[in-house]
This record gives sequence, structure tokens and C-alpha cells, in this order.
Amino acid sequence: MEYALIVFGSVTVANRAKKLMRRYTDFADVVQLPPDLGIRGCSYCLRIRLRDFGLMRQVADEYGLRIKAAYAEREFDGQKVYEAI
Repeated sequence: MEYALIVFGSVTVANRAKKLMRRYTDFADVVQLPPDLGIRGCSYCLRIRLRDFGLMRQVADEYGLRIKAAYAEREFDGQKVYEAI
């Protein structure tokens, strides 16, 4: 399965986004941001299914949550690969 990692300004905002997304989908979790992405600041992000990324953008707009960055997480030859979305 493919996932989206969504970076916010703080773990508090990531947790709020998780609670909001769980109203619409059964999968949303706050996880530690992979260090190889090189993002400074908050080291946690929201992990959702990639297919729900459009919904997350709508929810973020509706509730005033600022998305700092977003990445698609895929597996390639047994390793996780990240691509900015």
C-alpha cells in the first residue's frame, strides 16, 4: 500500500489532523518523520493512505492547518522511497 506523510509545524497540529482525519477514514496515525527527508523542525508527521491525500488537503483548508510538506511513501525493492507530492 502507498502512504502519504504530511508534515505540519508541530506534533500538536499533526495530532489534531489525525483526529480530524479519523472522522472520514479509519487510517491516520502520527509517526516519526524519516530522518533521510532532511526536514528541520517538528520530527513527527501524519501518515495516511495516499489515496486520502486530497481529502486531507480539504480538511487542512477547512480547519486552517498549514501543511509544511508532503511525501508519497512507496516500497521499491524492499526499501521505502519518498517522493514530494
